Amino acid sequence: MNKIEKNYPFEFVSKLSKKESSSRKPIYSVHKWFSRKPDALIRSVLLEIFDKKGKTEESFYENNENLLKNKIVLDPFLGGGTTAVNVLKTGGKFIGVDINPMSLYINHAQLINFEQKEIESAYEKLCQNTDIRIKNLYKTNVYGQECEIIYVHWAKETECNECGKKIMLFPTATLTNIKTKNFQNISVCPKCYEINSIKEEIINCSCGNIYRYDTKIIERRKIKCPHCGNIQKTDKKPENFKIFAIQYYNPETNERGYKKADIYDIKKFEEAEKLYSELNTQIYVPDEDIPYGDETERLIKNGYKKWKDMFNKRQLLSIISLKNAIEKIENKDMRNLFFILLSNLINSNNRFCIFQTSYNKSEPLFGDHHFAPVNSYTENNIFGQNYGAGTLKGYYENLLEAKKYNLNTYERKYENKKSLKIFTGKEKIISDFAENFKELGKEKNILLKTGNSGNLGFIPEKSVDLVLTDPPYYSSINYSELTEFFYVWIKKFINQKETMKNVKQNEIGKNRNLEKDSNTYEKNITKVFREIKRVLKDDSYFIFTYNNSYTEGWEIIINSIIKSGFSVKKTWPVDIEKNSGLIDKNRSKMNLNLLIICKKNYSPERKTKNISEIENKIKKIYSEKKTEYFDKNVKIAGIIFEYISENNIENEGKILTVKEILEKFLIKID
Repeated sequence: MNKIEKNYPFEFVSKLSKKESSSRKPIYSVHKWFSRKPDALIRSVLLEIFDKKGKTEESFYENNENLLKNKIVLDPFLGGGTTAVNVLKTGGKFIGVDINPMSLYINHAQLINFEQKEIESAYEKLCQNTDIRIKNLYKTNVYGQECEIIYVHWAKETECNECGKKIMLFPTATLTNIKTKNFQNISVCPKCYEINSIKEEIINCSCGNIYRYDTKIIERRKIKCPHCGNIQKTDKKPENFKIFAIQYYNPETNERGYKKADIYDIKKFEEAEKLYSELNTQIYVPDEDIPYGDETERLIKNGYKKWKDMFNKRQLLSIISLKNAIEKIENKDMRNLFFILLSNLINSNNRFCIFQTSYNKSEPLFGDHHFAPVNSYTENNIFGQNYGAGTLKGYYENLLEAKKYNLNTYERKYENKKSLKIFTGKEKIISDFAENFKELGKEKNILLKTGNSGNLGFIPEKSVDLVLTDPPYYSSINYSELTEFFYVWIKKFINQKETMKNVKQNEIGKNRNLEKDSNTYEKNITKVFREIKRVLKDDSYFIFTYNNSYTEGWEIIINSIIKSGFSVKKTWPVDIEKNSGLIDKNRSKMNLNLLIICKKNYSPERKTKNISEIENKIKKIYSEKKTEYFDKNVKIAGIIFEYISENNIENEGKILTVKEILEKFLIKID
């Protein structure tokens, strides 16, 4: 019995993982991905299985460059690539498969190796080749001095149903709410949009309006007219956004300040619109319709019909100008690396970026994991050099740090409320990409494939030493619908014609708009598990994480484990990620994930055990006062899995179904 079945250090892993979920390693800043599992979880599992020396808590911070020497690890749901990163760091060979092409593009960019000087040289040429006319569109005028724009604040403008006057729909009059001593916060007058310092709770604007600094214009989808007090519903059309404020940087005085948008700023944007039409850039932007789906439904209902509608014309112009400059990079791999950088940059340069008043900066579209149409947004200066989020310079610096990390890896240790970087000696992420399994078996160390993991025909039978993955959860969001936001751009950059339609049809998960139900989910996940059994060596582990708040979701996953010929040797509840609404409506109430340890089941005949054996173990969980109900259910499901994967459960002479067992013990929560 391996030590992962006996005494997995789940408390140690949970502590590290929770910290890590808020502060990822630099390599993961290459591109946005949804729900990456933390390094601490993956590294600990690898150490538990392959390290024979002693405690994982001790070897975690040691040099493990040869831990997985000559071992092959498969992740059939590659996703954001945490498994790939940790396998390569510890000297193993890795196979990653994902049906979503964005996963492969992102992982290739994360794992490819370049010298720092090569990246710096490519960036310098990129900046030189960017159209200066477009850079100059992010200038403003302050008392006759040309200044660099940091942020442009936009809001919908509507008309009061009662008095007929214009209303700018920024959510609150407060524009900044910084708690730092001596910082001068500002507000926007709801009537004339003048910028005013917040010195008192009540502000007297030069237009004669007297208002509270925190006056709300929109609350619970209702607009309160600042002119007459009339209350009306919000409009869902996105076309009527207008500029109301500019944050700028004056290089002459080193001043960072705010101004009310004026005619100069309006003309700058009109100049961008004119240039956009003259350069015929529309052939380079994603002009296709946004497809209807569970996640995109919100976009369409709010008036966004095409992907390009999610950007203003200055943003589109900026993206295309950078695309044209990147195309002049000669090295194909380097060119694709910068296309991934540009794709990532788009997350912070669209009409869905809200402004964080408490931090004086904008938030990317996917600060959380859904499409959230807004009534006001912040346009970043994509070419900004001095301040601001969402700049090319900032994203490039993140990319550079990512590539430095590949060759100088570390793990984090937390002592006395301080975060320490513990460098792990000779561990490096050196990638030598294979075209096929034969190459992987020889001199190469990584093989990435796009496709459905229900068919792993390119992998020989019994050739994999470990399968470690994070499959799509029963009621998780549809990642393909979110990543299509990036993919419609990437395929323009690299001249691909494929769409995400096939991906969405075959992606494992429920989707009411695609008529994919629980039966479809179970059928597809079982097919993948059977392929895993085929390629996995005898007596090797199949390990995955799972999380769900529905009885049906637990039932499906254990049924798939049993049907595919595996048994659950052990489960461990691990607190590994911050709550983010990823799983279902109850996700914010759930902290634990279940780490499920499986092996091939060589006992075709199932034993029969009395239900009392499960009951006695579960009673202890019921009595845990500090554990929330949803987390208790994760622990309970784990105990049930350990019993019913190999045994029939009998109660008063009757063999119970999986569903009956789960319904008997899982806590019913409204």
